[in-house]
Amino acid sequence: MRPATPSARPSPSPLEWLCLAAGLVLLLRYAWLMDDAYVYFRYVDNWVFLGHGLVYNRGEYLEGFSSPLWALLLGLLRRSTIGYWILVRLLGVVSFVVIWWALVRLNRRLAPPGAPAVNLPLLFVAFAYGPLCYFTSGLETPLVQVAAPIYALFLVSPAGWGLEIALALSPLLRHELALALGLVALFVWARDGRFPWRLFFLSAAFTGGWLLFRVWYYADLFQNTFYLKNLVDVPQGLVYLRNTTDTYALGAWLLLHAGLLVWLFRARSRPAWLAERAVMIGVSLALTAYVVKIGGDPRHYRFLAFPFVLTLCALSGLLEAAIAQLPAARRGLVAGAAGLAIGAFALSAYPPQLREHPIWLGDQAVMVDKIKDAAEHRRMELLTPPLLSSGASIEQLDDYRRRDARGKPYDAVYHESGCVYLYQAWDRYALHTLGLTDGILGRTDMVPDRPAHKLGLIPLAQDMRPILREVRGRPHRGMYRAAVERGAAPAWIERNLETIELIERKLYNRHDFVENLGLALSFPDRIDPGPRREPR
Repeated sequence: MRPATPSARPSPSPLEWLCLAAGLVLLLRYAWLMDDAYVYFRYVDNWVFLGHGLVYNRGEYLEGFSSPLWALLLGLLRRSTIGYWILVRLLGVVSFVVIWWALVRLNRRLAPPGAPAVNLPLLFVAFAYGPLCYFTSGLETPLVQVAAPIYALFLVSPAGWGLEIALALSPLLRHELALALGLVALFVWARDGRFPWRLFFLSAAFTGGWLLFRVWYYADLFQNTFYLKNLVDVPQGLVYLRNTTDTYALGAWLLLHAGLLVWLFRARSRPAWLAERAVMIGVSLALTAYVVKIGGDPRHYRFLAFPFVLTLCALSGLLEAAIAQLPAARRGLVAGAAGLAIGAFALSAYPPQLREHPIWLGDQAVMVDKIKDAAEHRRMELLTPPLLSSGASIEQLDDYRRRDARGKPYDAVYHESGCVYLYQAWDRYALHTLGLTDGILGRTDMVPDRPAHKLGLIPLAQDMRPILREVRGRPHRGMYRAAVERGAAPAWIERNLETIELIERKLYNRHDFVENLGLALSFPDRIDPGPRREPR
């Protein structure tokens, strides 16, 4: 069942205007920068200001970030010399306004015409702690959350260039969104009886274009973060899933809406867009399965941002359909009361990692089930400047200018697990000891101590440091073989030398497309660290 097309410019209700105002206030209240954001910051500054290219280390071609689209967007905006703290908050505000408008439009498509709006997904996005946290962070998460209602709108709205361009770009936002794009495209093809050629060609242009660039520039098919995190840890993934779903009672909301569906069918008031809602749930489950498979994330909610919001989108309009069965005089009052109650619940919910409500910005945050919360990084001024500041404390532009840094080679090596410290060490080769931006450590077979944290890589990084120092932070092909030949390499490097040399050819490639295509289609074995011992 599909209702008549509503106005292209729906009029927001007073409750939805409240969501806009309250959401913006809370978004800024919870604003923060995650340590991993400083990976993007180093890549972008190396590209825009230091003349090294889109690399983490000069002369070393490794894609150590998860979102090409986010890196390109930051690079484009960073050319204005606006500080990162300003950019992150600005992009968060813009993203929230966009998702607010998208959720208002979606609600009008899914709710019965003329029904007073409750807008369940908007209430959660505007008041719930998890979604609000990730409109900032310095990572791609604001755009990931915006992508969810864009997908939903594509399913229930007439096809248009804007929606199709947004969907076609989404795999560059997070690689797992390629799965969402494929599933949605298959459904639209089956439903409409015609292949979505425009979406296909747009996707081929955007994703294919970046893939060609990746082969030419990085000599690989995937990001380093894919290799680092591509493992199977279903038990921890299920723990991570429950950490989010239990916090916001998602299971209870799904059961409530399932009951509403049964009641509406019995009342012979079949809700609109049931097949499309089922696809939203199906896509959410598929992406959730991937997150569970890799063991989730070390931060509450982050990796579930897209499926969480898309699941809520599938429920949009069902409360309104139930309220529409009431006498007309009572509908507005019931809708308003329901909206305020849902908003109050969403506002009150926070994860078990926090010992008090996050609105107070307290420092009582702990790790629970190997999962931490944004509060840990929010309270560290080294990472997150004061809310009302310009963020000058984390900026390095003056240092670049003062030291005439553009194009200068490194002459030292700095190894650390904290991304902010490696960002500050912009004039040195930066070795991330947990493998986030290192091609060798990223492909090392290592059981994580917690999601994305393989502490066993740290001793291996310490083994690599003398070899990198020997070449004064100017790595090149053959340096590990030279270390083996002079007896300066530990046993694990000697044992995995053939694999390491293949990785070297990728990292220090010559941007010859034919050669790089062969390298990209060569898949090094996982490095076996084995028992460590001192160099012979």
